[in-house]
Amino acid sequence: MHTSFRRLVRIYIMILAACTVLVAGLAGFLQIRSFDHTLAQNQDLAVNRVGETIERYQNLTNDFATQLAATADDLANVDVFFHASLADYATYAIDHSQGSQYFFLPNEVTTLLIRYPMITKLRIQVPNSNETYVVTQKEKGAV
Repeated sequence: MHTSFRRLVRIYIMILAACTVLVAGLAGFLQIRSFDHTLAQNQDLAVNRVGETIERYQNLTNDFATQLAATADDLANVDVFFHASLADYATYAIDHSQGSQYFFLPNEVTTLLIRYPMITKLRIQVPNSNETYVVTQKEKGAV
C-alpha cells in the first residue's frame, strides 16, 4: 500500500506539473497573440495617420498652387516675379492690383508659412525659368 501511495503521488505531481506547464504555455501564447494584435493595430494607426498627413499636405499644396494660378493675371504675376527684378515686380504688382486684389508673391508665401508653421520649406519654380524661389520658416522671402 505504501508503494501504491507513492505511485499515486507521483502521478498526481506529474499531472499537476503538466497542467501547470499547459496553463503557462497557453497564457504565454495568448499574451504573444495579444501583443501581435496590438502591434498590428498600432501599425495600421500609424499608416493611417501618415496617409492623412500626406493627404492634408497635398491638399494644402494643391490649394496654394491653385491660388497662384487662379486667373491669368495671377499666373502672369508669378511669371513676372521670376523674370523681373524685385523692384520691377513690386511696381508691376501695385500697377496690376488697381481695382482688384493686391497679389505680391512674397507676401502670399509669408502668409502661408505663418498660417502653417509645420511647413519647413517651400520651393516654387516655373517651367520657363532657371530661377527657384525657396523660403523656409527662418528665411522667409529668399530668392
